[in-house]
Amino acid sequence: MENKYYYLDRDGRVQGPLWLSVMRDLWKAGRLMMSTEVSLTGTSGWERIEFHPEIFEPESKLPALKRIAV
Repeated sequence: MENKYYYLDRDGRVQGPLWLSVMRDLWKAGRLMMSTEVSLTGTSGWERIEFHPEIFEPESKLPALKRIAV
C-alpha cells in the first residue's frame, strides 16, 4: 500500500491525504516549494519537501541503470 502525503499550505492548514502523483502535479504547477512542510501517513513529524525527492524528481524511483540512460 502506497503512503499518502499531507502538506501545510501557505496559511498553515493541513492539506491531504494525497497520492504521490497529486503531489507531483502540485509541484509542477508551482503550488509546492522546497520549503513546504510534508508528512506521510503513519508518521507524526513534518519535513521540508526537499527531503522527499520522489515528489520533485520522478525519475528518482527508477532503478539506477534506467536513470543513467535517461
